[in-house]
Amino acid sequence: PSITKQYVKGFATIDNLALINVEGTGMVGVPGTAGSIFNAVKEAEVNVIMISQASSEHSICFAVPGAEADKAVNA
Repeated sequence: PSITKQYVKGFATIDNLALINVEGTGMVGVPGTAGSIFNAVKEAEVNVIMISQASSEHSICFAVPGAEADKAVNA
C-alpha cells in the first residue's frame, strides 16, 4: 500500500485565553458534575471558548477569555 503525505494547510490561534482545570477524585462517576461546573460559569456570565475532558473522569479543562478568568475561577 502506498502512503499519501498530507500537509497542514493552516491553523488559527486565539490570543488572551485562560485555561481552567477542575479536578478531583470526587468527580468520577458522579452524574451532573460537568453540568454543575458550567452552570456556575454561566451564572457568572463567563464565555467558555473550549471544553476538554480526558479519558478519565478526574478532570475537566476549559478555556475562557483571559479577562474573565477570575470570574470563572470564583464561580
